[in-house]
Amino acid sequence: MGDRAVITTEESTIGIYLHWYGSREKIAPVLEYCRLSGATSPTQENRKGWSKLITVMVNGGLEPEIVNMPTDRQALNDYARSLDNGIYFIKDWSIVHRIYPFESFSHDVDIDELRLINDGQPERDQLDDI
Repeated sequence: MGDRAVITTEESTIGIYLHWYGSREKIAPVLEYCRLSGATSPTQENRKGWSKLITVMVNGGLEPEIVNMPTDRQALNDYARSLDNGIYFIKDWSIVHRIYPFESFSHDVDIDELRLINDGQPERDQLDDI
């Protein structure tokens, strides 16, 4: 089974698949870490943000994989239904949209999860004020 989800952007043709750590409680602290570290946010044109997101996830033990995203809206919806936590769309390190399951979500970040993500990063990249 798993705790599957994909993270992508509205304009991107790629996404990051998480099999075991796709809950919002795991994803939000990773995004917050990236935002606090001043990393460039991922876009279709700027692959550097994707690299940073993958690096932070790997260092945090989240085991990400890169996947191709469906470009047709119906195929995207069908793909989202196959995931336990659906597809998260991000912009500037925030979740801006989500396809299936439909839920309202808080913008609060679990500080303990954020600390775990921070602790998994190389010492030179760890944030001091967490």
